[in-house]
Amino acid sequence: MTLRVPDEARDAASLRHFEDPEIVRWLLGGPPQPPDPSSAFAQQLAWWRAGTNAAFSIDAEGHDERVGLARVMFGLVEPFGFAEIGYILFPDGRGRGYATRTVRLVADWVLGDLGLGRLQARTSLGNVASERVLERVGFRREGVARSGFVLPVTRQWVDTTMWSLLPGEVRRA
Repeated sequence: MTLRVPDEARDAASLRHFEDPEIVRWLLGGPPQPPDPSSAFAQQLAWWRAGTNAAFSIDAEGHDERVGLARVMFGLVEPFGFAEIGYILFPDGRGRGYATRTVRLVADWVLGDLGLGRLQARTSLGNVASERVLERVGFRREGVARSGFVLPVTRQWVDTTMWSLLPGEVRRA
């Protein structure tokens, strides 16, 4: 499994997965408008250039297209010294350990290579699969963030569970 910068030519076909019922349920709040690949990938590259976010495509051996994506949001680095991770696994990538490996790789990069003091994550209340990923990597549940996320399709604010990981807490197995 590897992480790489998203590429429109390689990854545009995978945008169909944003209609997957699990992604709609936990992340979007309703069926999305069909994404415009050019603007979606241009935005991700603009984030990289500006240093505000790092978007990754998740590739896995034996799969013809990416199996998911991850994003690190750096908006809290200045002045607080921490970042937030989000991740999505497409149907073919679920249940194979890719999410756990992705989160572990990103945590090593953010906490080790970049030297930040905290990596946080939020999960929708009841998203047990995502909670298990974070627990396997070593994240600790901190509590409920009231109205901690806005669903992009319905614009509804939902409560989320807040998680954190500090340097030295990454679990290897």
